[in-house]
Amino acid sequence: MGKNRKNTKKTDNKIKNILGFSKKKIIAIVGLVIILALAIYFGTSRRNPISNKLATTTEIDDNSYNQSRIMRVDLNKIKTINFDLGTCDVRIQRSNTNPYVEYTVLYRGEENSYDMEVSFNEGELKLKNKVVGKELYMKDKIPIVRIFLPMEGGLDEIKGKITAGDVKITDLEVKNFDLRLDSGNVSVDNAYFQGAISNGSGSINLNKAEINNTKLETTTGNINIVDSTLGNRLDFITQTGDIIVEADKTIDNYNVNAKLSVGNFILGNISYRNIKDGYSSENDGKYKISMRTKIGDIIFNRGEGATVDKEEYITNKSKSSTEEEEENKKETREESEEESEKEETSDSDTEDTETSEDEESSDDEGVDTEEENN
Repeated sequence: MGKNRKNTKKTDNKIKNILGFSKKKIIAIVGLVIILALAIYFGTSRRNPISNKLATTTEIDDNSYNQSRIMRVDLNKIKTINFDLGTCDVRIQRSNTNPYVEYTVLYRGEENSYDMEVSFNEGELKLKNKVVGKELYMKDKIPIVRIFLPMEGGLDEIKGKITAGDVKITDLEVKNFDLRLDSGNVSVDNAYFQGAISNGSGSINLNKAEINNTKLETTTGNINIVDSTLGNRLDFITQTGDIIVEADKTIDNYNVNAKLSVGNFILGNISYRNIKDGYSSENDGKYKISMRTKIGDIIFNRGEGATVDKEEYITNKSKSSTEEEEENKKETREESEEESEKEETSDSDTEDTETSEDEESSDDEGVDTEEENN
């Protein structure tokens, strides 16, 4: 009996220890869960409001930059421009006065601002956006960078990257141009450059430009080149969009290669379809141009050349009127030669027939003479 009581007490003590340990463990786990939940809650509430999927008008108003100021830095003997910007528009043009850069700073209060780091050293201008505090919405205000170049002379290099924004460039002369955008439109007027423009979503527009050794590429958007001088080794690429080119030289100056999956290819006044395997002009053109799109039209110097009246869409080159006249003359000549040959053949057959008849008649006369003599 004594042993049984001792064993019972030991068992009760073990159970109490286990229950006590389990309660402590459960309390600790619950505490950790509460701490994690609070951390997640406060972390979410302090996050950038832009990351929220849904926001009311009031929330956007309360979390947007509401003030701006313009900053200016004078430049001297500028040769290179290098910028790395987030959401921002860029303008590059000539200045009637001294060259300078002007940019917009957005802010809300003293804690939150969308600022710009600007440096100019030994002819190189560098710009990079700087977010102080939280990055807020840009409801009514968008930062703009304006770069004013000297009236004369060109640049050695422009290298820029923009997350979202439009770029407008006027009267530019640069030896090496490298511009990359994730989203936005690019417009270049009256410019001379070589290099590359790459765009994720948006159009690339060139007007009265002179380009050489250049690649223009956009994923979704059009490539428009108007009244421009096109040099050698040019590559125009878009996945979804049209490529429209108006060059100042005639088509025979270019060795054109084109490829598209869905759309029309128009070269001068001739429209081609079903060129999934590609088109090559295969001429001795001095300048090489490659154009590719998956969905869209490719149009090069539309309106140049003789018009096609009957054939709206063709896949092979039409014969010119001169070639058709020569072929008609050749066919007429061959027909007349065949007729003359037939006439000569019939005449020779007639002569042969008459000769054989004469021979037969002479033979008959000889036989009659022999009979009379007998």
